[in-house]
Amino acid sequence: MFLKQRRNLVLMSVMVSFLNITNAKLEEINLLGNKITINHPESIPFILSFVLGYFLIRYFQYTHEIDNKGFKEKLLKRTEKKLSSNILKREYNKENSELKQVYPSINDVIVTEFVFFDEAMPKNTAAITYEPKEDGAVLDNNDLHVKKKELVIPFIVAGFYVIFRTSLVTTYVLPVIFTVFAFSTYCEPFNVFFGLKP
Repeated sequence: MFLKQRRNLVLMSVMVSFLNITNAKLEEINLLGNKITINHPESIPFILSFVLGYFLIRYFQYTHEIDNKGFKEKLLKRTEKKLSSNILKREYNKENSELKQVYPSINDVIVTEFVFFDEAMPKNTAAITYEPKEDGAVLDNNDLHVKKKELVIPFIVAGFYVIFRTSLVTTYVLPVIFTVFAFSTYCEPFNVFFGLKP
C-alpha cells in the first residue's frame, strides 16, 4: 500500500504542477461516454489541491507504519566501512605504534567489530576491535576508541553516499519534495519568479 500511496502522491503533484504552471483549463470531462461541461474551470486547481493534501496525509500515514526505513543502517554501515580501516591505518602508522611492533604489515590485522555510541563508552564516540587475520600475537588492548570529532567527516561522506547511491531518498523524500513544489505553484512569488505572471 505504501507504493500505491507514493505513486498517487507523485502523479497528483505532477498534475497540479502542470495545470498551474501551464495555466491549462479543463472545460469538459468525458465520463463513461457522457460529456460534463465545467462552467467554472478556474476552481479545478483548488479542488485538486485538497486531493493533493489528502494524498500527502495518506503518504505520511503509510510511511509512519514502516518502522525501519533503512536510513540509519545504511549510514552507520557506510561510516563503519570507511572509518574502521582509516582508524586502523592511522594507529598502525603512529610513531612507536604497538601494532607495528607486533604485526609486520597492516594487512595482517582485520577489524572484527565496530561499535557506535555504546552506553559503556564516552558520549558520541565509537570503537573498533581488531585481531590478526591468522593465528599470531594479540595485544593486551585490541580496542581503539574514536573521538566524536573524528566521526563528523565520515558521517557527512556517508550521508552523501546514502543520498546519491541508494534509493532511500527517492523512495521517501522526493515525493514530499514534489508535493511541496506543487503547492508552491499556487503562490504568487512562484509565478512572478518563473515569469508566469507579470
